[in-house]
Amino acid sequence: MADQKRWFKVWTSIVGNARFAEMSLEDIGRWTLLGASTALDGDGGVLGVPGRGRELCRLLRVDTIEEAKVVLDRVFSVRFEEGKNVNGELSVTWKNWKKYQEDSTVAERVKRLRSKRRGEEKREDEIQTRARLNGHDQGFDAFWTAYPRHEAKIRALKAWTALHPTPELTATLLAAIEQHKQRLWAQAPPDKVPHPASWLNGRRWEDELPTAQGKDPYANFPKR
Repeated sequence: MADQKRWFKVWTSIVGNARFAEMSLEDIGRWTLLGASTALDGDGGVLGVPGRGRELCRLLRVDTIEEAKVVLDRVFSVRFEEGKNVNGELSVTWKNWKKYQEDSTVAERVKRLRSKRRGEEKREDEIQTRARLNGHDQGFDAFWTAYPRHEAKIRALKAWTALHPTPELTATLLAAIEQHKQRLWAQAPPDKVPHPASWLNGRRWEDELPTAQGKDPYANFPKR
């Protein structure tokens, strides 16, 4: 979230900063005014100085641009540059502007909050899922035992739960697994057997299988 150019941050660390301890109160005031002007009219920590720098002189309470350069040599975190911008004008550039001035705190808080909520939702989901795995769904246990590829059990349980299988459907699924084992997966390398979640989500138990005398789709794969 942007700060809408409403402020220039003066960090409390300046109280113990040795560089600020060497600056006069007048120069600290100039530094603050320059920072506020950069926040208001600058671009990413760079403040253009149009013309002969009269506005910069007015801001720093000096009479000439040469005096302004002397002031800028004394203050902390800024440098005076000539001919560096696209128009060849004078400019004042702040060091570490993005780090210390750009207001990203609100966005970061929102991001952390969303991440926390996602983490809590994921943990709750895992708790519920693991509770199911601990004997609360005997139909899934039978499916998992019968299915030849045991990977991504949590995903498989979610796919199973989404089907809301009745005892009749459970029996159909278990019978289909045996048919797939005999007529489709008998010669298949283990990594060619679909993940259990994919098999359920794709309703693969409804696939038309090759006949016993038909061509083995995995005949070209070496047996393991």
